[in-house]
Parts: sequence; C-alpha cells; structure tokens
Amino acid sequence: MNLNLLKKLSIQMKNPINQLITVIIVGLIVVLYLFTTKTQPDFVEKAMLNQNIDNLEKQRNLIAQSPLPVKVDAKDIEALIVQVPTSFEISRLLLEFESIEQVSGALITELAIGDQEAEVKDELADYIEHAMKKAPVVSAAVPTVETDSAAAPEPAPAPIEPKLATPIKPEILSLTAIGTYPQVTEFLGQLYTIKRVVNIREWSLTPQVGDQYVIKLGLTVYTAPKYAGTFHDLPAISSDIPNKAGVPVMSNEEFMRIIESQP
Repeated sequence: MNLNLLKKLSIQMKNPINQLITVIIVGLIVVLYLFTTKTQPDFVEKAMLNQNIDNLEKQRNLIAQSPLPVKVDAKDIEALIVQVPTSFEISRLLLEFESIEQVSGALITELAIGDQEAEVKDELADYIEHAMKKAPVVSAAVPTVETDSAAAPEPAPAPIEPKLATPIKPEILSLTAIGTYPQVTEFLGQLYTIKRVVNIREWSLTPQVGDQYVIKLGLTVYTAPKYAGTFHDLPAISSDIPNKAGVPVMSNEEFMRIIESQP
C-alpha cells in the first residue's frame, strides 16, 4: 500500500508543474522562517523605538508649552510666615486688632485666648488636617548588616513610623466688641483684611440700648510651630519707647534762668 502510494507520488513529482509548486511552497516556508527569526525582531524593535521617540517628543512639547514655576524667594516665605507664623505672635495680632478698632470705630471689650468651649468645631482646621494625612510620607530605610551565620540572630528593629507633613496648629480666640451697627459690621469686614489668616468660626450680633450693638466672634488663627528654626523669625515689633529716658531733675542754673525770666 505504501509502495503504491510512493510510486504515485514519484510519478506526480516528475510533472514540471508539481515540481514548480513544490519549489514555491518550500521557498515560502524558508522566507517565513527567515522573516520570523531575522527580520521581524529588528522590525519590532525599531517600531518600539520610534514609538518611544514620539512619546518623548510629545512630552518635550508639553514641557516647552508649560511655563516654568516661579522660584520661591525669601520675600515669598516671609509673606507666608506673616500669614501663618511659627509662634502665636499674640502681640502682633493685638496690634492688628487695635488697628481694626481705629478704622471701624468699634471697641473691643473682651478678648479670651484658648478653648473656651467643651468642643470647638473648626472646618478649616479639619480640612488642613485631612490634607496633611493625604500628604506624601517620608520613611527611612533600615540598613542591613551581614553577620556570621553562626552568630546569634539579633532582634528585628522596630518599624519606623512614617512622618506626616508638618501640621498647622489652630489657636482659638473669643472676641467681643461694641459699637453702632455700621461700626460692628465694618469691624467684622476688616478682620478679613489683616495679614494674619483668621477664620471666623461663628458670630452673633445683639442690639443694646440706643443704637449700640454687641458682636461676639469665635476666631481661629493658625501657627506652624514645627517650622520654628527652619525659617527666619519675623522682625521685632517697633515700639515708641525712647532709647534714653529724660532726667526730670532741673539744674540750678536752668532754674535760675526760669526765675529771672519771669517779670
């Protein structure tokens, strides 16, 4: 059976057309083999390189179109420290309250510092705390030291807790002022013009005798105590106290000149 099949195939192979078809098939197989083993890897690698070059060119164009960020200098940092200082800076804050009194005409009758309530709700402080928790953490890698396998194993070091970004500390204030309606409303508006960041948590307005009104404010200012030492302190507050106190005692010569000048 197999011999007859081989004889038939040999007879068919003697046909020139069959020989041509066989040569074409074998040639195609060889070409496909060479393409898949030699040409295709180089073609794929070149295509990937061209694609990477196109991506880098797009990124370069985007960077070229984007403006360069402004470099932060000492003046910018000082402006931020004025808004959120590294310490409470109560004296500077009281001077700003005094300037608001002079502009508005209202009079501050009470100022309490600290948490005067059982629980103070400050939405801005909560927002800052939530943003700090989402800030990237800073972790330190624990170096490993190769030791002899025969030596006793040392206990594993305690894991290093990641450190959150420097938190902003809220400082609670309660303020009461009195004046006419235009004065207390102007006082309330002037609070938003001072250099210090002030959050008005709550306020109430109560009419008094005549045209007087009492306004009570729950305020929050903010400090960044963990930045202390990292940035320069604010300049000292200038005072009107003279450098040298005058001597209230008059000399005899000056006294005699005053006496002689009298009629």
